Amino acid sequence: MKQKTRFWLLRWLGPVLLALLLFRTDTQALLEILAGAKLLNLIGAFLLILPILFLRTVRWRSLLFPHAPAYGESLALYGFGVFAGTFTPGQVGEYGKAYFLSKRGVPLGKAVYATLLDRILDFVFLLTFAGLFLPGLPLSTPVYVVLAALLGFVLAFMGQAIGGEVFNRPLFTWMPWHDKFCAILDKIGSNRVPNRQYGTAAFNSVLCWLLNWVAISLLAASIGLKIPFVFVCGVMATCSLLSAIPISVLGIGTRDAALIFFLGSIGHGEPAALALSGLVLALRLAYMIPCALAVFFTKVSAS
Repeated sequence: MKQKTRFWLLRWLGPVLLALLLFRTDTQALLEILAGAKLLNLIGAFLLILPILFLRTVRWRSLLFPHAPAYGESLALYGFGVFAGTFTPGQVGEYGKAYFLSKRGVPLGKAVYATLLDRILDFVFLLTFAGLFLPGLPLSTPVYVVLAALLGFVLAFMGQAIGGEVFNRPLFTWMPWHDKFCAILDKIGSNRVPNRQYGTAAFNSVLCWLLNWVAISLLAASIGLKIPFVFVCGVMATCSLLSAIPISVLGIGTRDAALIFFLGSIGHGEPAALALSGLVLALRLAYMIPCALAVFFTKVSAS
């Protein structure tokens, strides 16, 4: 009970932070910015939800090769994972789709492996884009060192998971529980797929995130914010990483504070930053609608 209480108390830190930000900002100006949003830009941004969801499903199917179910079933399962992961600690609910896959005859290890790499691919690309963007900011050297080390560790983890021997090299052998850690990763790696499937998954990851950032650029344009696309990519990659910190739900609070900081560096005020953050949250909530519909209307067949 204490752990659950601690978990939910931590999750409230983000909303409390947002409340403090709203308290200190000009809410009248914020509402006026949102009221003046251009409808055509909003429609374009929200329509991009469908190809993004489809590409993410295709990426997951490529990692399930040769056990991927039909596209309809894959979409239903992926939608279920997104929906469940949104409201569970560390998005662990996403692994529920592995359980349903196992019920239709897919090896559980294979299903978990595909879901794990699906998450890692997102993390790798977010770290990469954030790493390309952050050097343009006046941050201290330790920030870059930590970021580079984290990206290196994630890439090493992915290399071992797809069948490499990365963690068996001297650089990592000093780690506590090294042998057990490698044994687990080797077991995961036994479910690897052909290399071309990893290439397909990586390519779809790039497309997914670029489309997502195009949608956010449209949201920014709808409220009159002129932001270079490269800046949008870097800012939103960083915001997505910050949203993974378990002090919020859906990035509420953490994303708002980050956007105030980053947009303030190019001359935009707090009302504009909070308005954009609110639209991004609406986009995230809208993304869950087709996920819920896919689960509701698509029946997953038994094996």
